[in-house]
Amino acid sequence: MILKRDADRDFAILKVDGLAAVPPLRLSDVTRVQEGDDVLMMGFPEPFPPPWPELTSTRGIVAAKVKRPVPDRAVPVVQFKLDFAVNHGNSGGPLISLETAEVIGMVSAQLGRLSENLKMFKEVGGQNNIIVGGVNYAQVLKQAVTEMDKNLNLGLGYAVSNEYIKAALDEIAKGPVAK
Repeated sequence: MILKRDADRDFAILKVDGLAAVPPLRLSDVTRVQEGDDVLMMGFPEPFPPPWPELTSTRGIVAAKVKRPVPDRAVPVVQFKLDFAVNHGNSGGPLISLETAEVIGMVSAQLGRLSENLKMFKEVGGQNNIIVGGVNYAQVLKQAVTEMDKNLNLGLGYAVSNEYIKAALDEIAKGPVAK
């Protein structure tokens, strides 16, 4: 059950029954994470929702580690660029250090530059009309971009660090209950 959500960050606080016997994963100190570290991403790539997909894992390396400020947010985001693709449906899964078996971050398909550009086009591009021979090409492009955004392998993957996740979840927890 979704208790709270933040669509801008693609985060949610969930309540999952039946997990009391499952030990939680340990969170790592992300200051120890370096470029070239071996990592494992876990997630449920689409199709989503049912039929539920199989849990998948992908091994790769941290290609880059970048700290950048986020407007209107107290905690900057430490972002990991990964050397493997992140597909929609994998977002929200853990990024695990293979050296320590600890979670260093959360995978995000939304952070990819292409995904950001597609989102911007959908918001702005569909407001214009380009009509030739009775066909509105702006709408055709908007539909194509929507399908690309849902189905396109976004290339390099991204993840955000534990510190950013903790700060974001604290902010989300203070907000209204999800509907």
